[in-house]
Amino acid sequence: MDITASNRITLKDVLVGDVWLLSGQSNMETPMSRLRDKFPEVIAQAANPRIRQYEVPMAYTLQKPHTDVAGGKWIAADPQTVLQFSAVGYFFAKEINAKYQVPVGLIKDAVGGSPAEAWLSADALRQFPKYVQQADKYRDSAQVAGLRQREGAAVTSWYQRLYQADQGEARGQQKWSAAEYDASGWATMNVPGYWADQTPLGPVNGVVWYRKEVEVPAAMVGQPARLELGTLVDADSTYINGQLVGTTGYQYPPRKYEVKPGVLKAGKNVVVVRLISNGGRGGFTLDKNYQLRAGGQTLDLRGPWQYKLGATLPPTPGTTPFQFQPGALFNGMIAPVLPYALKGVLWYQGESNAGRPRITRP
Repeated sequence: MDITASNRITLKDVLVGDVWLLSGQSNMETPMSRLRDKFPEVIAQAANPRIRQYEVPMAYTLQKPHTDVAGGKWIAADPQTVLQFSAVGYFFAKEINAKYQVPVGLIKDAVGGSPAEAWLSADALRQFPKYVQQADKYRDSAQVAGLRQREGAAVTSWYQRLYQADQGEARGQQKWSAAEYDASGWATMNVPGYWADQTPLGPVNGVVWYRKEVEVPAAMVGQPARLELGTLVDADSTYINGQLVGTTGYQYPPRKYEVKPGVLKAGKNVVVVRLISNGGRGGFTLDKNYQLRAGGQTLDLRGPWQYKLGATLPPTPGTTPFQFQPGALFNGMIAPVLPYALKGVLWYQGESNAGRPRITRP
């Protein structure tokens, strides 16, 4: 396709088919990479250039609707690129493409945790004066920038104070993450579980360290391994034999940490988790997998773990979710794609509004 005006642009590899907008919260945003264990064959067979995705970068504003997206490009599905596709969207596109033999384009336009009102236009919001008033508080961009700076500085300061107070990271002493550290005096609790339920610590905020010794057979050594720790509340840094194997900053992503060959050794191995609680109910989420896998063998990590309080602080300072304010995501992510001709919309959202399903109109 040649487009000629003051300049000339040539577009190659152009498809004509059905384009679907994918929006909502994390259920729509969740990528295929999170499903690779459950659908390995689907991912391996994903080489289909007639299925493509365009991911709209996350953007928000309460001033006025954007007229263009900040970046992104069409990506054809293959076993590697499909890992970034919306899982819900890809399975939908796969079925539509197979049934109708038409190219399918997906515009991924979703944000985890987003409430429905953030996706409404100014016209739609007029039906809900409460939300209009809420959005009006953040119309002043300078005020928003100042508030964001102050809140960000407060959160940064909290983490700095936490690190400085953490006995497990104290200077001049052996780190608690070290494999040879002597934790014989630590108490124990069962994993999975929450320290507020099982220990005298109660609903404390801060850092709690966990350690577990695991006997690893020689057959698991010298090859890639995976450490699965369900989900953790809230943020973790996880070590095996003193080596950092993974870190996650909030509670929802599953902890599936790839362990390089050479980290595991035959005999005693030490798994250490430095777990930060931001709101007082830290621990290991129930009903998840807690295991170490390598060489076709699996070691169950449930049961007693040693633990010790590293530091305690008040809850993490709160921040204003500007991107979730009424109209913010519509302005930043929906308005720019409105001129695009669509076959339809897939919407997967609701959990963030579950506690307030009814909004009173005037």
